[in-house]
Amino acid sequence: MADNKYDVIIVGGGHNGLTCGAYLARAGKKVIVLEARHIYGGGVITEEVTLPGFRHNMHSYQHTWIFMGPVYSDLELQKYGSKYIFPPSGYALLFEDGESMIGYAGDFDRTCKEIGRFSKKDEKAYRELYNFYKNFKDIYVGFLFNPPLPFSKQYSLLEDTPYGREVIRTQMVTMEDIVDEYFEHDRVKTFFCFMGGQSGMDHITIGGGAIFMAMTVEWILTGSGCSVGGSQSLSDAIVRALEAYGGEVRLNCKVKKFIVEKNEVKGVEVEDGSKVYADTVVTNLNPRLTFGEMIDQDILTDDVIKVSKRWKREEGTLFTIHLALDEAPKWIAKNPDFARTCYVFGIGVETMEQLTSQILDIKRGVPPKDLGYITAVPSVFDPSYAPPGKHTFLGSQFAGYMLKEGPEKWDELKEEYGDKMVQFFQKFAPNITSDKILGRYYDTPIDIERRNPSMYQGSMSSGAYTPDQMGVFRCLPGYPTAKTPIKGLYRSGPSSHPGGGCSGGAGYIAANVIAEDMGITKWWKTPAYFGGRPVDIEMGKNI
Repeated sequence: MADNKYDVIIVGGGHNGLTCGAYLARAGKKVIVLEARHIYGGGVITEEVTLPGFRHNMHSYQHTWIFMGPVYSDLELQKYGSKYIFPPSGYALLFEDGESMIGYAGDFDRTCKEIGRFSKKDEKAYRELYNFYKNFKDIYVGFLFNPPLPFSKQYSLLEDTPYGREVIRTQMVTMEDIVDEYFEHDRVKTFFCFMGGQSGMDHITIGGGAIFMAMTVEWILTGSGCSVGGSQSLSDAIVRALEAYGGEVRLNCKVKKFIVEKNEVKGVEVEDGSKVYADTVVTNLNPRLTFGEMIDQDILTDDVIKVSKRWKREEGTLFTIHLALDEAPKWIAKNPDFARTCYVFGIGVETMEQLTSQILDIKRGVPPKDLGYITAVPSVFDPSYAPPGKHTFLGSQFAGYMLKEGPEKWDELKEEYGDKMVQFFQKFAPNITSDKILGRYYDTPIDIERRNPSMYQGSMSSGAYTPDQMGVFRCLPGYPTAKTPIKGLYRSGPSSHPGGGCSGGAGYIAANVIAEDMGITKWWKTPAYFGGRPVDIEMGKNI
């Protein structure tokens, strides 16, 4: 690669880095994105890992947040080829006796009645819960697409009202605390905690209450978008937008080192020895890579080195099976509506005790013995995922990266544990006999890290969603959002605020900060507007 000079270098082609680059390219800056892999998108990727023609979402497979903020509309992603299907049911959980619990997308009353089949008291409690917290959505969306307030200021805005104090409390409790407070039926509790856990925060970790509220009042009723052609299609659309305004993406281009002179970034050195120069560089990588491996330690302050070393993943990550199927699953569900939720749903998580058992096994360093996991069959709604008449299946089981014998033990256990998960799936879809499984691909926690080193120890969100790694603590406390102690070096990835998930929030926030520092006239609206409505953080109400 020849040496090059750009206005902005983005290191890492995840969807946040691409988003940041697209905003700045449209603002007239010469932007290049350098991606180490053969494919861009980071966690928002789709690959043919089982058989040709069968498309599998490797990480991100349900999209809700991207539609809450400005990114999708600002970058005109529909114009650049992005399309979505929204299945009629948001989330569902299927039990071994054929009973199921379904969250009906856009139908609050029907969802309440579904809960009422298990407990009339819980139905009433959910109605009260939703009505009290329904404005939590606006606070949460404001959190996703704006720099975080210092905790002292955030709390001072909230602590003077009953609603605000309750919002603060959700950040100090677990999901389990809240479901125990509101609900009595074990299956209702299990449903909410299992679905809330898809965020990357488990039900017994402090701080999960805030995730629970967002999930309760928004995710279940909004449902999840199914990206036509796979999650990769969203990344493709962002790249098309970036390239339409003169931006460039280079694949198979692994950055080895950030070039820093007198505490100012000057560019990057690529693994092949070539260099790319810019006075503005954006890292989409986690702090252990950015500050622990890619910058000379003698130019960093002790506090930054300390943060990079202690950055941690969430307790559990995922063991995923990808299957190429000869036909669609025929579920044991008694409710025929369950078949219409075959995009995001869980199977076999029967009780809170079982859900807790999975987390405790992870803490003990053993693969969870009590199976029960999230699944998706996107080809039911989008035939482009597979050849005509065929289907793709995903099953993601919570699992730990660090086994007692070390993470490499997963290489030895992979086939056995994957086969066990397949057999478990067949209990819920008996028509999927072994001859109906045309191809298999098992993905362990250590495989995730090998594929994408920025997903530290297979982290679902490039860093745990614990209070010490959220808001102003994600990931450099003491430094302004998206900035670093090195002049011209910025952060935009999921280890930055607001975190992981497919929202484009970190990229959007970084683009705003960089635009202000570079004196760019923003072509987009600022401050951020959500659904056309500014957010009243103090009262949690729409203005």
